[in-house]
Parts: sequence; C-alpha cells; structure tokens
Amino acid sequence: MNRAAFLGRKTKKTTATLNSLAPYTGAWTYAQAAHLLRRTTFGPSHTDIKTAVDDGLSVTLGKLLAPPPPLGTPPVYYGNFNADPQAGPGETWVDKPFTLVQGIIGARERSLQSWLVGKALSGGVNVFEKMVLFWHNHWYTDDVVVNDPRYQYDYILLLREFATGNFREFAKRMTINPSMLVYLNGNEN
Repeated sequence: MNRAAFLGRKTKKTTATLNSLAPYTGAWTYAQAAHLLRRTTFGPSHTDIKTAVDDGLSVTLGKLLAPPPPLGTPPVYYGNFNADPQAGPGETWVDKPFTLVQGIIGARERSLQSWLVGKALSGGVNVFEKMVLFWHNHWYTDDVVVNDPRYQYDYILLLREFATGNFREFAKRMTINPSMLVYLNGNEN
C-alpha cells in the first residue's frame, strides 16, 4: 500500500467517525453551560453562563469555536524606567535590542507574563486562550533557561498562531523556534 492510499483511508475513516457522532440531545441548563464554560474558558462569570443558557448550545459552541480575537498591542515595559534605555514607560520592548542586565530582563519578563494573563482573562467565551495554555504546557520553555524575553514573546506568538490551527505546521515551526531551541540546548549542538 502506498502512502497516499494509506492517508486517504485514514482521512475517510476519521471523517466517517466524526459524521457518526450523534449530536448532544440532553438538557441544556445552567449546570451544563457552567461545566462547558469552565472546561473551555478561564473563570466564566455568572452572566457568561446565563448568556450561554439563553443563547442555547449551538450558539454557545459557535462562540467557543469562533476565530480568536485580534492580538492587540504587544507587552509594554513597566519596570524601573531608568534601568532600560531602550524602552520607556508604556513603550513596547519586543522590537528593542536585547540587553543582558538582570533588572531589565526581569521587568520585561514580568510585563510579558502580565500581558499573557490579561489576554487569558479577557478572552471571553472562546476556547482559544485555553488552547494557548494547553500548547504552552505541552511545549514548555522556561524564562530562566531562555533568558531572552524577545524569544519568549516569539514563542508565545507561535502558540497563538497555531493554538487552534494546523498541528503539522505547528510542530515544524516549534522545532525551529529560538526559545525552544535555547530551552533544549539546540544552540549548543
């Protein structure tokens, strides 16, 4: 059997399996909506859950699987404003030169972390932010090992680009991501 035939059968089998799944026909109450939103979002509010119940399951699933919200502005510098000559208060540091000064690195890392938490908490009713966290836990890197917030920012952009996208391309791109290469000592091989 050739590879194309194998892949063709695999695709047909997967499609048949997905088409054979019966839609959910159970009750759609506050408890079911709360369970779904807790599993797919961060900290759904009482209002989010009530809205999901009122909207119905189909509309709620449509919101959960909708395209991700726009990225918005990159993280900004908020550390000791005299310590980083490249980024002033409220300016983004992601396109600034790297300086191996611990105070600057730490402040930039904290700014990246707070930006990510803000993204997660403002994600609304959408599975996207949970998927970013899922892939971050799968392909983990460490700020202390990487020691370059710009690499970590690029890594986060990659997670966000492919969080709900093509896994094959995601895996290829992750293997050449600077943050992952440094974390796995690829820069020393």
